[in-house]
Amino acid sequence: MSDAPARSPDVLVLGGGGVLGEAWMNALLAGLEEGGRFDSRRFGLYIGTSAGSIVAAALAAGIAPATWLGTPPEQMLRSNAPIAAARNPLRLTFEAAMTAGGAIAAPLASLALRAAAPGGALLRRAALR
Repeated sequence: MSDAPARSPDVLVLGGGGVLGEAWMNALLAGLEEGGRFDSRRFGLYIGTSAGSIVAAALAAGIAPATWLGTPPEQMLRSNAPIAAARNPLRLTFEAAMTAGGAIAAPLASLALRAAAPGGALLRRAALR
C-alpha cells in the first residue's frame, strides 16, 4: 500500500445524533486523522444534520475534531475552551452563533435553507436519475 496521502472526497456529509452523535463523529474523525492520511478540514463542502451541522461548522472553521475530545458539551464555548484560542473571522462567527444559540441560529438557518433549496432540488433530481 502506498504512503501517499489519500485524496479526500469533495463533500463530507454528517448525520445527527445529539450530544452522543457529536462526540462520536468527533472521535471517529479524530481517529481517521490520527492515521495520517485523512484531514476532515480539507473538504470543499460540508453537509450536516443536527449534531452533524455543529461538527461540520467546526470543521469548516478549521477546528480539528481532536480539539473537542474529552470536553463536556457545556464547557465547549467557555473562555478556556480550545476554540477561544484561534481568532480568525470564521471561528469568531461560529463562536458568536453558538454562544447566542437560538437567537442567531434561527434566522441564519432560515436564510441558509432558503439559499440552499434550489441546489438541493438539483442534487435530488440528479441523484434520482
